[in-house]
Amino acid sequence: MNPKDYPHLRFLNPIEGVTTHRYSHRSYEETEESKKKDDAKKILNFRKSMVLFFKERQRRSRERNETLHIPAEIECIELQFYNSFDIPVFENHYRGRFGLSPVRYFDHNRKALFAVSDSELFDCFLDQVRKFIACKNHQIPDYDTRLRFIDTFNFHSTERIIQNQKRKNDVTFLSLLQNQELIQDQIPALKNALFEYLDEHNIEHLYDHPSETIAVWRTDNESLVEIARNFDIVHRVNSVSSSIIRSPGKFGTPESRFPFAIAKLTEDLPIVGVIDTGISDQTPLSDLIIDDDSYNLTTSHSMIDEADRGYGHGTGTAGFVALGDQLRGKVEGTLEPQARLLSMKVLSENSGLVIDFEVIELIRRAHDEHGVRIFVLTICHDRPNDSGTTISDYARNLDKLSSELDILIMISTANFFFASDHPGIVDHHPDHILHDSEGNFCSPADSLNNLTVGALAGNMEKTENDSFHTAATDEDIPTIFTRKFQYDYTGMGMKNSHLIKPDILYYGGNYSICSDGMGSPFLEHSSPMGLQYLTAYPGVIFERQIGTSFSAALIGNMAANILRIYSEIRMQSVKALIINSCDRISQKSLSSQIEINEMRSLCGHGLPDMDRCLFSSPDEVTMILEDQIGPDEIKSYPVHIPEYLAEIEKEKEMLKITGTLCFAFSPVTNDDLAYCPVNISFGIFKNLPLEKTDKNDTNHINNSSSDKIALRKNKFWSQDGYYKKKPLSNVQKINFTVDKSHIINESATFKLAIRCHPHKLLTEIDKMVLPEKYRFSIVLRIRENVAKSKLTGKLYQEIQLVNNLDSLLSVDADIDLEN
Repeated sequence: MNPKDYPHLRFLNPIEGVTTHRYSHRSYEETEESKKKDDAKKILNFRKSMVLFFKERQRRSRERNETLHIPAEIECIELQFYNSFDIPVFENHYRGRFGLSPVRYFDHNRKALFAVSDSELFDCFLDQVRKFIACKNHQIPDYDTRLRFIDTFNFHSTERIIQNQKRKNDVTFLSLLQNQELIQDQIPALKNALFEYLDEHNIEHLYDHPSETIAVWRTDNESLVEIARNFDIVHRVNSVSSSIIRSPGKFGTPESRFPFAIAKLTEDLPIVGVIDTGISDQTPLSDLIIDDDSYNLTTSHSMIDEADRGYGHGTGTAGFVALGDQLRGKVEGTLEPQARLLSMKVLSENSGLVIDFEVIELIRRAHDEHGVRIFVLTICHDRPNDSGTTISDYARNLDKLSSELDILIMISTANFFFASDHPGIVDHHPDHILHDSEGNFCSPADSLNNLTVGALAGNMEKTENDSFHTAATDEDIPTIFTRKFQYDYTGMGMKNSHLIKPDILYYGGNYSICSDGMGSPFLEHSSPMGLQYLTAYPGVIFERQIGTSFSAALIGNMAANILRIYSEIRMQSVKALIINSCDRISQKSLSSQIEINEMRSLCGHGLPDMDRCLFSSPDEVTMILEDQIGPDEIKSYPVHIPEYLAEIEKEKEMLKITGTLCFAFSPVTNDDLAYCPVNISFGIFKNLPLEKTDKNDTNHINNSSSDKIALRKNKFWSQDGYYKKKPLSNVQKINFTVDKSHIINESATFKLAIRCHPHKLLTEIDKMVLPEKYRFSIVLRIRENVAKSKLTGKLYQEIQLVNNLDSLLSVDADIDLEN
């Protein structure tokens, strides 16, 4: 069988209908839990908050440098709520009654930073707090009862503005207030004064208008403290540096010449932007590199890779992007190129100064000038994200970019090399990741629109233990150096089983357990258990290493192969194909004690399958629907099932359906829970109409209870966005089986339905700026779920006869599948 004879199919069945989406009636809605809290505790908290607020306010006034002649002052206050703040209900009240204008919501909207937009109204807020404290009978309150939702409050002091201590090579990001009520006079004046200060003190800086952020570098902590104390327009100071986080050490034998060559280009391969330390042109990759040194933030040429003491990092990454698993084992002969390469050099060494929005501008240029749609980003911040925090600013900006440009960035989780100094953690893996915030993602791996890649312990080869090297873990479980999503699922008011990060895992090599000769074990990362990669070092062709960077690069190769064959599809379709192909990591293989939410934050959707990504087969069909939908819409499509399936002897679970939805969105600024502003979800339902056919009809897809429309119990809509406190996911995957009775009872037709509804925390103003339509991609994979000997070999052909499907194979695709 030639796989090319079974390309994936474009789903073109006509839409059955489009109408306004309505949620079915729920018997209850969320209530304010704060009303049940103990009033005595509230009084105590408010007393402490008042004392600290005035103390910090007076301290800030004393510490201001009057000689700077700052033109305006803006006070900010941080509020801690008992639960998630209901923005549409309470925000205008806090503004109109208390003079508080929102700056940023975080911690799943259980915390908020407000600017004082009206000082007289804010004095009323403080008076209301005093009344609350003095109240004798809270059953008959003489204060504004909206205070009851507040747990504590704090003055936004210098210590709260400065997120962390600056280190020598850090870039520091100054986040500026974005607030409509303050824009007309205070903010422009303060912004101009800040720029003058930076210029007068010779502080190098770069301003990014879309994110209202200033990056500064080569400055000291004293200057940062002075800025934080005096310029109220700066509400957050965050210092970071970027790194490839590669451990030192080598394991290999120098070779004098390359044992392989790369075949001459015979097709227009996809270009992949490799955002790394450069790509050496002194390797067989040279003919694949786009000759353009302008994508370079360093002082050395983009086709020189001097990182890791000359062995390079970007070169190894690029090798995997262009050649994939052809670099495993004994590599010789002629290799088939699968991607061209654009070297986007942002570092020269293992770590250093990288400004996030300069990287973003490089990505934009690469898309506009070279048509690049796939990027591999392995340079992450070297500090992990705090547990329970919202999406990082870097990830947020990448999400905006990928939504705007229809691109896909493979982002590594970064490596948690704490493990190399603590060999004993192998016995307790993965506790050191799951129960330590140091094991969290490094920004921007928390990006939701892009593809986050962690590492499995395998190296794509059959590597046996020997007397010197023993694999630290099994090859089919997450490595001990991969990282987890920072979301604290246990603390979320409403959990979402589809909010899964990383998206996938792929092979990143394994530690081996060695002995130092004195009987003490240690972990070796450059052993035969590591991945074999192409180096930039003259005379040394291959080395072995471990890292999530290589995992991301191999997925970049997978994406390039998909675009190589299906060049016209959207990038969210590429993402959906990869996620749809995944097999989940076995929970038992990792730990019987691990919780399902912990599995999601560590393993994602599991391990993708390259063959399944690229082609269908006679007994397994993959269809792609690319369409768009507007807020408050619902639409449905018929999916016809070949009638020959009703003749198969098997009664139960005769078909397996796997569906995956992906869409890109522009995130809501400064709102944690409504970061993804719409609930776009889907389902495969009974053969029912979209709307009522008469006034007595209760069997229809829109606004009917789930049990009336579901094919199987508990297989309803992929995501429920009914409750306000629920963060939403833009990736959803469903799996279920179909019995013969389902096919017969539904006249061999199911309904694929998609709905879109704005997040319930959005205000009417927020809704007004939502796009008219969201583009989405759905991948449906249907296979005969029978014993191999019972497969009919008919599904691929027969399903085309009863549906409107078309081959996705590019007309000019000339794919050599033997390599």
